Amino acid sequence: MKELIITTKKKMVQQVNKLFSVEAPNAVTAFINDYEFLSNDYECEIPVAEDDLVFSNITSALIAKKSNDIGTRRKFTRFSASKARKKESSIPENDYWEENKDDILYDLLKIKFTHNENLRNKLLDTYPHDLINNVSYPDTYYGIRFGEGKNVLGNLLMQLRKELRNNN
Repeated sequence: MKELIITTKKKMVQQVNKLFSVEAPNAVTAFINDYEFLSNDYECEIPVAEDDLVFSNITSALIAKKSNDIGTRRKFTRFSASKARKKESSIPENDYWEENKDDILYDLLKIKFTHNENLRNKLLDTYPHDLINNVSYPDTYYGIRFGEGKNVLGNLLMQLRKELRNNN
């Protein structure tokens, strides 16, 4: 029994180490604590001029962009990231969502980090580190879980950081 507990603990530690990419010492490997501002859930003003709406986080804005209906989008301006996720399944995706979701996210990230100078400077301060969006929830598109995933959010943040550095 004692051996089983030790083996289970070792496996858990290995999974946690893999989750947080301990083998990537020159990277920001989790968007928490000092790097929470990199998360799409981070609360800050996201003014979307084309809709004349202001969201409180990128998650809500991104989910709202799935809808063609301005009234639906407007509702999401009042939602926290977690509430937006709960409401997400009620929104039918518009025709262009799947093909353009990365561009939409990039545009929202650009708004977030150009509208908020403090956040812009914090993003620039992450240079030259890789940005790896390790997640504990099953999202291997925008993040990485247990060493697997596309890390789209991390890659878009590094792309934006490069653009901001080149424009300085």
